[in-house]
Amino acid sequence: VVGIEYNTTISDRRFKGIEKGSDSGYGFNILNCKANEVQKFFYFESSIDLLSFKLMNKLPEKSIMISMTGLKECVIKNTLEKFGDNSDKKVFICVDNDLAGINFCNSLKGKYNNMKFIMPGTVKDWNEQLKKNSVKSKLRIIGLINPAVKNNKKLARQMER
Repeated sequence: VVGIEYNTTISDRRFKGIEKGSDSGYGFNILNCKANEVQKFFYFESSIDLLSFKLMNKLPEKSIMISMTGLKECVIKNTLEKFGDNSDKKVFICVDNDLAGINFCNSLKGKYNNMKFIMPGTVKDWNEQLKKNSVKSKLRIIGLINPAVKNNKKLARQMER
């Protein structure tokens, strides 16, 4: 264990945080293969969003889902370095559908190879999307300038490639 992340889902008592002494440069993660086999990286603002997304979507083979515990590019950089050569890796940024999430995506454009931006459809975050529709998520993929709505089948094809 390199750290602990706190995040509540109770609406009247919200708090988030990282346990003192935690290494905030790596994040809570779920891996479905050996570390040296990872080909697809999915980054989330929180562990709650990561788990909500996982409940709605089948994780492709050779993938890792990582909580950044906020909008922290250092987590992306550190984990990509930890898992070796990044030239052929696919990176999915799955952040909140709010101004901070959009600004974070805009700040990352062009910095990493094979990067795609995924946001929940009409709600703020992946936990809200899970509550709204626990069968399938409606995803918004951010384009270079303006957001464009794409369907789940196209995202599934992108995730599998």
